[in-house]
Amino acid sequence: MTLSDRDRKIILILLIILVIVLPYMFYIKDTRIDIETQKGNNEALQTRVNELEEMKTHEVEWTQAIEDMHAERDAIIALFPVDVKPANYIQFWLNTEYSSDWIVDEETGVMDLEYPMLISDVTFSENVETSISDETMDTGFVALTNTSMVTYTCRYDGIKYLLQYLMDYEDPMIFRNVTIEYDSDLDQVGGQMMLAQYAVRGGDRGELEPVNINPSVDDMRGGVAEQDAGIFGNSTKSDPLGTDEDVRGNTEPEVTEDGTVVETVSQAQ
Repeated sequence: MTLSDRDRKIILILLIILVIVLPYMFYIKDTRIDIETQKGNNEALQTRVNELEEMKTHEVEWTQAIEDMHAERDAIIALFPVDVKPANYIQFWLNTEYSSDWIVDEETGVMDLEYPMLISDVTFSENVETSISDETMDTGFVALTNTSMVTYTCRYDGIKYLLQYLMDYEDPMIFRNVTIEYDSDLDQVGGQMMLAQYAVRGGDRGELEPVNINPSVDDMRGGVAEQDAGIFGNSTKSDPLGTDEDVRGNTEPEVTEDGTVVETVSQAQ
């Protein structure tokens, strides 16, 4: 079989095309793709190098800024107790009852609180937990919110003292849904109050210290009849000026020359 000149030219052209196309298809194309990939990687690496160089340049400044932010965070967290537990909640209200100064009547010599009050029917609710984190970071801290209810009885000037005491208390809290009813026969006010308390748990904050509640504190208020019992019911009579520690963990109160009793409130929470 003899090929014509035309066929030879066609075959020659096809061979030339194969010589050109095949290297491109099997080598040059893949090499170009690899080069483009490497260029992209180099650009990303160069960007990272620039970031690291900038971080190195501002290392001292930025390290100090991070430490300052951590200090601010710790200062904010330190404002909150580590937990809200039933025993501490009850002890807080008991401390509140005894938070005002002891005074002595000059005529009768009888000692009493400046703002006597009775907290009863304490209802403690479960804590609501909220993680302090977002989709990018978990801080390891959990915010606690507790909203509980109490019933109170006091004089008119006592309710003003009570609300101010809660407003000035060192732990963050908010009172709301306060009801106030006046009893003209007894010349006293009473009602219910909802108290919202807040805490932050987590990190290295540990656990809330346990509370040892004095079982005789109700009779220190004079509750001798069942209907007069306060939060803990009735118990053996206890002398608030005795040598035993009182409900706030204090020893015998200091009495000045004019008969005024000086005491310091230690917080339960």
